[in-house]
Amino acid sequence: MGIGESGKSTIFKQFKIVQSNGGFNEEEKKAFISVVHYQCTSQIRTLIENAEKLGEEMGEKGKKAVAMMNDLYPSDQVVVNKELADLIEVIWNDEGIRKTYEARGKKFLLNDCADYFFNNIQRFAENNYIPNEADILRARTRSVGIESAQFRFQNMRIRVIDVGGQRSERRKWISCFDDVTAIIFVVSLSCYDLVLREDENKNAMEETIQLFEEITKHRDLQKPNIILFLNKTDLFDTKCVESSIKVCKHFSDYDGDDEPVATKEFIKDRFLEIGEQIGKKVVTHFTCALNTDNVQNVAKNIRKYLLGNNLEEVGL
Repeated sequence: MGIGESGKSTIFKQFKIVQSNGGFNEEEKKAFISVVHYQCTSQIRTLIENAEKLGEEMGEKGKKAVAMMNDLYPSDQVVVNKELADLIEVIWNDEGIRKTYEARGKKFLLNDCADYFFNNIQRFAENNYIPNEADILRARTRSVGIESAQFRFQNMRIRVIDVGGQRSERRKWISCFDDVTAIIFVVSLSCYDLVLREDENKNAMEETIQLFEEITKHRDLQKPNIILFLNKTDLFDTKCVESSIKVCKHFSDYDGDDEPVATKEFIKDRFLEIGEQIGKKVVTHFTCALNTDNVQNVAKNIRKYLLGNNLEEVGL
């Protein structure tokens, strides 16, 4: 669980990779081609639109590429061929677009990995292109409805349910609560100075904390253990030095240095306090959903934790 864009679906995909004999087969990889291509076209259009809104002037070469793209490829749902890749590359290298990109998060929302797709655009346009695991992990699709899968970690099978995090999707969560052993709640550490995509007047971290409080206090969720993933450590470690976590009202009392270790511990303690208020134990992990080694280690720890709790329940 977690709000939209916290990294839940990326962790879900990582579980498929790091499980025993895990990974994506050829057909599953091919299914992500259209998603990868959509990331390229939709995110470059987001930059173009916001360059105009912010008054960032594009160069003549960039303007010409935009005009050609709009004329030849008016839809985002297209196959990225060599011609389109060349146009996107020209636009991405435009100085006005790069200045617009630097304003992401502050003035408008852009997918976290947009630069990855622009920088790899020529590879995506190859005729024999098949997405690799790095592409798949970064290929963002909005979680709609409920997705369930079984993963095998050594001798333990774990059924994981991925649910949409946007407000409109949360009403569907109640149907997933029966026989739940543990809840993995995913927090995007880097969202403390961002707003919701569905509500630009709401700080994303404030929404996260509010939702976490609702989950921990929900009458149907008193039995399941809560495992807290403090995610996107890679983005947070860079951002917290440049932008103080005090911009979020829930962290306004922070009086330490603006450096990664202290700020992450402060945020972790703030979530633990919520659990302590109702006597709920919360197990925490700092995660980077894009780092397979990190998620693999976390998955091993979760397996040990769940196995220990199961033995405790039967009196062993």
